[in-house]
Amino acid sequence: MFQIILRVLWLLSEQKKLVTSLVVCNFLFAILILIEPVFFKEIIDILISFSKDNVDQYNKLTQTLILWIIVGLTTIGIRLFVSIFSDRLAHNNVEKSVFSFFNHTLNLSMRFHMNSNSGQLVKKITKGVDGIFETQLNTFRRALPNIFTIIVLLPTVLYFNIKMGSIVICMWIVSGVVTYFLSTYTFSRQENIEQIYSNMSSHYGDTFSNMPIVKSFTLFSLKNKQLQKLTDQRIREQFPILTWWGVIVSFSQVLRIIVSIVVIFFGSFLYTQWEISVWEIVMFLSFALIFLSAVEDLTWTLEGMFWRLAGIKDYFKILDTPIEVQDKPKAKKLRGVVGDIRFEDITFS
Repeated sequence: MFQIILRVLWLLSEQKKLVTSLVVCNFLFAILILIEPVFFKEIIDILISFSKDNVDQYNKLTQTLILWIIVGLTTIGIRLFVSIFSDRLAHNNVEKSVFSFFNHTLNLSMRFHMNSNSGQLVKKITKGVDGIFETQLNTFRRALPNIFTIIVLLPTVLYFNIKMGSIVICMWIVSGVVTYFLSTYTFSRQENIEQIYSNMSSHYGDTFSNMPIVKSFTLFSLKNKQLQKLTDQRIREQFPILTWWGVIVSFSQVLRIIVSIVVIFFGSFLYTQWEISVWEIVMFLSFALIFLSAVEDLTWTLEGMFWRLAGIKDYFKILDTPIEVQDKPKAKKLRGVVGDIRFEDITFS
């Protein structure tokens, strides 16, 4: 599963500088996102004890607001850079992916093409290239920011308050494990459905490419029955999986409510022990919701990748098909060859 995603990302190895820049920018974006709740806490603490006559408080408030504005503008700039250049990076690779598949397929033997279905080949190049594009784009635009956010959050919550941080991390671990098993189970079952879609595409291709035969032998009823059988099979196997998709969506929404209640409950207890302030509770609640948003977005990003995994597999399966007639390594090119090809005494019976 992840080996295929890594192979897709390896296609970008020729553009190391841009890839490195996008990774670094996503890491900085994750750090800056977590600074905002801290600024919010600092400003609230200042406002609680604020006095117009206190020049130091006024200067501290002004400096904090200016820093928050700078951080916010920097976050917007980094996000804009990642969005634009990740899109360009993925689009640049589309052309290479298309030509790689097209040229490799043309060089395969006639035996391969006789045993292959033209409709399936069209589907494989279309879904494969589309899957590669979406995987590369969403890796840098959505997956990496969320992964870095989760990584940076763990030491951050412990830094501000070990007890509260430990409680929040325990909830994150439980929610992460449950989300992982739910998603993995659902994704693995969804992958089996993709073969049915592939068979349906093959059926469409066979029917439309052999329309004269279909019409000549009045095969409408047969083709419709075959298609009905495939659609019935798809619905029969897809519906149970749709139930699990519903469970995942509901779980992520319920999780937000549970986490909010737990953070406020334990935060209130620690507040009565003078171990935490009210605004630190608000800050930890913000951290918890940022984490859940990151996990939820990462889950749906991976879900989108896994939906396209079958198409990418088929794409690479064709690329891995060996070319039977190949030039020897270090073969010399013929130069200055001149001649004619003539057909003599050819008859057709």
